[in-house]
Amino acid sequence: MTIARLLRGAAGAAGFLVAGELVIRFGISEDLQFPAPSTILLEAVRLPADPDFLAGLGATLTNWVLGLLIATAIAVPVGVLLGALAPVERAIRPVLEFLRPIPSVAIIPLAILLIPVDELMKISVIVYASVWPILINTLYGMHDVDPPWPRSRCAASASAPSRF
Repeated sequence: MTIARLLRGAAGAAGFLVAGELVIRFGISEDLQFPAPSTILLEAVRLPADPDFLAGLGATLTNWVLGLLIATAIAVPVGVLLGALAPVERAIRPVLEFLRPIPSVAIIPLAILLIPVDELMKISVIVYASVWPILINTLYGMHDVDPPWPRSRCAASASAPSRF
């Protein structure tokens, strides 16, 4: 990226912010409908010191980490199993291809009805959304293992768990 291109981008962003500020200051739009950029920037500076924001951020990051850990604990073993056993993959693949394209946002109403605990519901939706990319990448990773590699470990009398 050249300096000129970077400066053009910064000038465009600054021009947009100045135009937004002028629209509010001259009364073309009300501050209630769309706050002035200066108000937004001021609140963005104050936000990290707000204890409610920090508590919410902590809860969100905790849910994210738990959901990702659970999704990894589910998807990696299943992906390894499906990638190692072709008949199992052929049997499970239609179910995976049916469930995978369902957006996690579409699951939220169902999760609200079935899982009454707020944190558990959030973590469940995070797990559902996270499990598919991890599972598919693990499965494709297993398919990309060079076939002679496991056979050479077998020829070297390696134990079954280490071959796997």
